[in-house]
Amino acid sequence: MKKPSISKIKFLLLFLILALFILVNILVFIQLNFIIKYVLIAFFSIFSLASILLTNYWLNNFALISKDNFGLKKDNEKLNKTLLAERDTNNQLQRINIELTVRKSENDGVLEELNKTMNELNLLNEKHAESNKELETQKQELFDLYHNAPCGYFTVDSSDKLISVNRTALKWIGYNSEDIFKKSKFESYLTESSKKLYLNAFETARQKGGFSGLLLYAIGKNGEEMPFVLNAFTLFDDDNQMKLLRCTCYDMRDRIKYEKEILEQKQKAEEANESKNVFLSKMSHDLRTPLHGIIGNISLLKQTAVSENQKTVLNDLNDSSEKMSEIVNDIFDMTFALDSSKKSDYSNHYILNNNLLIKKLDLDAKILIVDDEILNQKLLIGMLNQLKLKADTADNGKIAVEMYQKNKYDLLFMDILMPEMNGIDASSHIMKMDNKKPVIIAITANIIKYEKQKYVDAGIQVCLTKPTRFNDFVTAINPYFKHELKSESENVISNDSDDDFLDYTILTQIVETAQSIGNDFDKIMLAVAKKEIPNYAAKVSEYLENGNQKELIEMLHKLKGASWTSGMKKVGDMCRDFENIVKENNLSIDVAKLILLIDISLEKLDFFYNKQPVV
Repeated sequence: MKKPSISKIKFLLLFLILALFILVNILVFIQLNFIIKYVLIAFFSIFSLASILLTNYWLNNFALISKDNFGLKKDNEKLNKTLLAERDTNNQLQRINIELTVRKSENDGVLEELNKTMNELNLLNEKHAESNKELETQKQELFDLYHNAPCGYFTVDSSDKLISVNRTALKWIGYNSEDIFKKSKFESYLTESSKKLYLNAFETARQKGGFSGLLLYAIGKNGEEMPFVLNAFTLFDDDNQMKLLRCTCYDMRDRIKYEKEILEQKQKAEEANESKNVFLSKMSHDLRTPLHGIIGNISLLKQTAVSENQKTVLNDLNDSSEKMSEIVNDIFDMTFALDSSKKSDYSNHYILNNNLLIKKLDLDAKILIVDDEILNQKLLIGMLNQLKLKADTADNGKIAVEMYQKNKYDLLFMDILMPEMNGIDASSHIMKMDNKKPVIIAITANIIKYEKQKYVDAGIQVCLTKPTRFNDFVTAINPYFKHELKSESENVISNDSDDDFLDYTILTQIVETAQSIGNDFDKIMLAVAKKEIPNYAAKVSEYLENGNQKELIEMLHKLKGASWTSGMKKVGDMCRDFENIVKENNLSIDVAKLILLIDISLEKLDFFYNKQPVV
């Protein structure tokens, strides 16, 4: 319901007061006397007027108050509404606060997790930064390694088009990275011959996956041909087709230059070594040749009937010659031992080739002696005459080849070191002339183990060393004759036991000397051997125990000579072998075995002299 305005209320109140005044006046006017009446009318008029004024004042104030109250009411309503809205808002805010509190609690946990995550991310970022730094360093190192490596690297595709080349390879051929791709294919940098090799290898790589060790020549920017070795491996795609070819190359200029220098030095060294060997061979030949003639002729003289004084002289000559031969052999033993462990081998004779059938010659067989020394020719002729054999002579290998072509000799005694043509070349020519293969026996002062194959390849069957003893000579040639050849010496003492402990040729010489000069020379030799040789053996044991290599070598050498001189062949041979072992800085020799052998040999020597009758 709409409320009445203040103006309407004011009008109604004034109207009621006026009506009340009129009514009171009417009543008074009717009931009261004139004076009282007029006093009352005046009183009521003043009262009415005052009432009206007061009422108007009150109404005016009431209107203001009502208006204010009405405005306050509206304001209160608005305020209430606002308060309600605010309360709702506060409630919502409380709910929001609660939710925020809950969310804050949740967010705190999330925030803590986020903080942890952020910390981890920070650590990861730091590690990532370090990794990136390390990767960058490694990348730089790989870059430097690729471009500055001591070898060249390059990559081509399946059509041989260059994709990348490192600086090392560019530097070798004198190009820069911009110039290199003007010639798109790698083959365009190769010489014509190398290009063919490379293209063949490229096809092999396309099918089999790579190649290695290919020597090629590249053409540099300055036109120089540069050798290099190329290795490559193939990268295939999913269809097993060539995708890329990774190549590594090595500059071979310095190596080829170095190898050339090495080859030149090697050639010079080989020439020097060959000159040295020629010199040593000549020295060996020149020293042993006269000894060969002396000892051989002494051997021949001893086969003839001579006086006792002549026998004594011959025995003295024989002893001196044998000692001289031993000294020469020792000198060359030492020389060749120092020369890369190449040792001379001075056995009496060697059978070099057992694969050829041994021919059986008659006493009238054709024999040719090939030697540039007249003395050696005469010595061999004398030995053959003792065996009822005849021979022709040739002064060198060239003459021997010509004489063989005419006469087809059955047996040849071939010296090795000769002018015009040496014995090896002459033997090789003769063996190739026809199907008839003669027996060739080399007689040389320079038989060395590492040269034996040369002798075999030339067709030489046997090799006799200088100086040559008559009995050794007979032993070497006997297998090639139908009838046994025998020495005519009446003074050679036979070995009726089948052992090789003693050298009966030496013992024969000792007995002959004793017979010639008397004074029980053989008994004196036996006594000296029994006394000195065990003393030498004791010294050998002492020096070995103390590790005195120099003294040990000297004592073994002395014991070797004393044993051979006494006729104790096997002891001397063992001392020679031990001496060679020790010279090679090896002290693993069995002295106990040597002492036992000395004891056995001395017993055999004692038995020999005690049972040997006077000749």
